[in-house]
Amino acid sequence: MALTKPKPKTLIKYTVFSALGLVAFALYTNDHEPPVLTGFSFEADSQEAGEYVFSGAISDERGVAKAAFSCLDGDQIRMVIDVAMSGSNRNQVSFGLISKSPHWAGNWSGTSYELEFRGQTNLGEQAPGCIWQAELKDSLGNTKTEVLK
Repeated sequence: MALTKPKPKTLIKYTVFSALGLVAFALYTNDHEPPVLTGFSFEADSQEAGEYVFSGAISDERGVAKAAFSCLDGDQIRMVIDVAMSGSNRNQVSFGLISKSPHWAGNWSGTSYELEFRGQTNLGEQAPGCIWQAELKDSLGNTKTEVLK
């Protein structure tokens, strides 16, 4: 069976579809804005000593792929919060002291475009005297590292 030359009508149809696909792809990947952290807090729970609650909100037009928070004491990381965006632990939030294993301490709700997370952990007598830093990444690879005040 020999290949035949496509008819001009078929050639034009596939050329138009290809051009539209390329334009759509270019528009989708043209986003260079990283995710936006619209809120973050890490505070002592007023009801129990050593208990801390944390929460935050993140938004992005292309979907958040990674959200990690580090508590820096000078140049050393003391604590981390990681928002699981995929896998079997999707919709969970882990918390960990660097000297111990992390544990699931909360969850997030919403979509990867608009999400809110919350959690609670016990630090015992260790009061966090550090500065939080957020590392955010979207599905296109746009990243942002931001020191939180």
